[in-house]
Amino acid sequence: FAVEAAIGHWRFLLFYLLSGVGAGFAQAATDWTSSQPLVGASGAISGVMAMYLAVFRFKKIEFFYWFFFLVGYFRAPALLILPFYIGKEIYLYQTDPDSNVAFMAHAGGFLAGAVLIGLAWVMNRSLFNDDYIN
Repeated sequence: FAVEAAIGHWRFLLFYLLSGVGAGFAQAATDWTSSQPLVGASGAISGVMAMYLAVFRFKKIEFFYWFFFLVGYFRAPALLILPFYIGKEIYLYQTDPDSNVAFMAHAGGFLAGAVLIGLAWVMNRSLFNDDYIN
């Protein structure tokens, strides 16, 4: 919701869908031999995470964690936590080749979302709702 409110409904929808397409291309480019079907929604969500990172940078957001029996939430700036997410996806892609998870789709969606929001920011900064962002 926060990203959609900051960049507008239609732009958010377009960027979400393009992030999903970027995710699919990234997965296909890294695994031509796969016969597993690919849905792509998680790659599009990764794109939204990158957009959130670009728009809100140091705003604190709530993260869920679990470690064996320890479960909870913590608040931290997006800029400090979300890069670890994409690093984890790339690490798991390298270390767990037999997984059915489309790790590179997540990375590709994240990259697509970052590129799209970056281009929008450079092309017309006034398209962003600065009042909402602040």
